[in-house]
Amino acid sequence: MLVSPMLSHVRPSGLADYCASKFAAVGFDESLRFELQALGKTGIHTTVVCPFFINTGMFDGAKTK
Repeated sequence: MLVSPMLSHVRPSGLADYCASKFAAVGFDESLRFELQALGKTGIHTTVVCPFFINTGMFDGAKTK
């Protein structure tokens, strides 16, 4: 299971570098699923979890809609 913040999908201005690095986990999960499907593999599942803001101090002052 991969954990990638929602910022891998929603990209507010000023966080391009952070968001791009988090999208790597989402992109890896998607690529792996496509490869498994192309190889005809069954019974193998992937999961990527995308939590929202986590209270770590990094996002102090961040606002959502």
